[in-house]
Amino acid sequence: MNEMTLLKAIGDINDIYVEEALPASLKTKEKRSVWLDLRLLAPAFCLILAAVLFLPPLMNDQRVPAGPDVLTGGPGDTAGTAGFELHAPDTYQNSEEPVYSVIAGTIVEASYHAGDKEVLNIRKAAGSDDISGDYSEYENETVLILDQLDITCRGNGGSWNLLLWTKDGYTYAVGIPDGIRTEDIAELVSSID
Repeated sequence: MNEMTLLKAIGDINDIYVEEALPASLKTKEKRSVWLDLRLLAPAFCLILAAVLFLPPLMNDQRVPAGPDVLTGGPGDTAGTAGFELHAPDTYQNSEEPVYSVIAGTIVEASYHAGDKEVLNIRKAAGSDDISGDYSEYENETVLILDQLDITCRGNGGSWNLLLWTKDGYTYAVGIPDGIRTEDIAELVSSID
């Protein structure tokens, strides 16, 4: 075998065989792109972000807490902050006295609790928007007419959990977590101004 034949034979050897024959310390490592790794992480990051943003409200009762700006002692104390008062019942179904607060300087709220549980929430604001903060989907909705007031009632089963109406330039929202019967609405609504 002459030199040319030997050179041609070595030149025809596939590079894969040469790479396999090298000791581990001399083998070249395949370079991975950093961008490939980031592209693989992007969908996982989007899923985590979506879970953080959207799951907490879905796991609650759909009521978005507004967080009061000012806690007050009673209905008269809200006039200085909101510019109007909310007159509401002293108690509701064995509840403690209501806690009055002003939300965002525009909504007056009376919240009734029996122990740790909220049993009634009343809100009042100028205008005609829905200020309930309740974004639940209810099975039933109807409008009751009571003393020339159109009261929108939303609820599940045989009771109502949300009452909405407007009167004299103000909008009212009443949330009753355990519900209220139709025949009891008139007494509750007439006690709120």
